[in-house]
Amino acid sequence: MATTSNERMTQVRKMLRFAEEHGSITNYDAVYRLGILSPTRRICDIKALGYTVRKAREQITDASGAIKSVVRYTITKEEAA
Repeated sequence: MATTSNERMTQVRKMLRFAEEHGSITNYDAVYRLGILSPTRRICDIKALGYTVRKAREQITDASGAIKSVVRYTITKEEAA
């Protein structure tokens, strides 16, 4: 089943809101906290909207104590001059 444009934008809004509230978002956050199965694709959508996205790899410990390698995205919107 294909993702509709409306579903894509809802997922984009969820990711942007999470990143704004927490300062950044990881692919792990997107999948396990927000239910977004294609966070990398949504990051592409966010970039297409004019946001600047910086990414960094890091390791986290999940709720079960397992160490996971994740990508942390920091998202900013440049203000018009």
